[in-house]
Amino acid sequence: MSEMTAGAAGGGRAGHDPASIDPSAAERTRTDGDGVDLTLIRWSLRMTPSQRLDVLQGFVDSVFELRRGQPA
Repeated sequence: MSEMTAGAAGGGRAGHDPASIDPSAAERTRTDGDGVDLTLIRWSLRMTPSQRLDVLQGFVDSVFELRRGQPA
């Protein structure tokens, strides 16, 4: 699993998981007029298409684990 994927899939690597942004980073969060979080778009665009697919697969795997009642 890549470094980018590990954070997003629950591997706990700070800096790669948008949900683990520290408070100072949260204060810098920018949104557009529609409320879209531009920091997440920038985070995604720093990855290659393959890395983005790996992150997405990690989310899908987590959903299936939760549906089976297993810890994510």
